[in-house]
Amino acid sequence: MYKKSTLFMALMCSLALVSPNVSYANTEANLKTLLGKLISLEHALAKRPANDESNLLAPGSSYKIERGDTLATIAKRAYGDTGVRLNLIKNMIVDNNSHAFFRDNPNFIYAGKTIAIPSVDDLRELIFKDTQTQVFTSQSKAHWIRFP
Repeated sequence: MYKKSTLFMALMCSLALVSPNVSYANTEANLKTLLGKLISLEHALAKRPANDESNLLAPGSSYKIERGDTLATIAKRAYGDTGVRLNLIKNMIVDNNSHAFFRDNPNFIYAGKTIAIPSVDDLRELIFKDTQTQVFTSQSKAHWIRFP
């Protein structure tokens, strides 16, 4: 059984990567720890029972919201036994499925709407966002603001 703070620890390691006082060796160690946590999460999800009687939702699948469902129960059915912070999963569900929530409010969910359950790859993309910045050349002046 995984600790409830598994992903929280992984996110804290990723935040340590942003700190300017962290050495290269320390950053590399934090990255290895974070990637290890994601791999452990994938293994935990692979070991889940495959039958429909377990009442679990498969990460990366879609789910049709039924009357009486709450965001907390949906997140718990998807990731409740893995140690991932459910607030993170709930935020990802609301962000990726705004059509299923009244004014993006997680407390007002529409029955009958189909939502996408975040996958492990979605978590990986959230943690390791592409930080490349666009460099404008002197020949590209289309983005410049003109003043009278």
